[in-house]
Amino acid sequence: MQQYNVMIIDDSELDIFISKNTLKSIGFTDNPISMTSAVEALNYLESNKNDKEKLPRFIFLDLNMPVVDGFMFLFDFEDCSAEVKEYCNIIVLSSLIEEKVIQKVKNNKYVLDFVSKPLKENELLKIEQKILEKL
Repeated sequence: MQQYNVMIIDDSELDIFISKNTLKSIGFTDNPISMTSAVEALNYLESNKNDKEKLPRFIFLDLNMPVVDGFMFLFDFEDCSAEVKEYCNIIVLSSLIEEKVIQKVKNNKYVLDFVSKPLKENELLKIEQKILEKL
């Protein structure tokens, strides 16, 4: 499996820990960036928009977060620079399973996929295939 720059945006340190371990254990990434704030993540993306070494290829985004939730992140992501929007692929990683919510998320043009927590190896393989088809 190819290695990617990855960002995890989640307010739960436990969920970040689980996602990081899954991503690292199968070789998807060796050093994922983690953010507990959507605002902090958006600032990071914009400040590194011209540095592909720091810009994440995949963003694993939780929907349920305080202050700025995943839906607001997606709304604000629309205002990011073209470099960020074209390079980064968002995967919503959430415990929400309401079909209406899942469809709303999947219909967002910046969302590559919706994955239920916890993150699993077979889901990562599907995501990798989607990005390879996209390129």
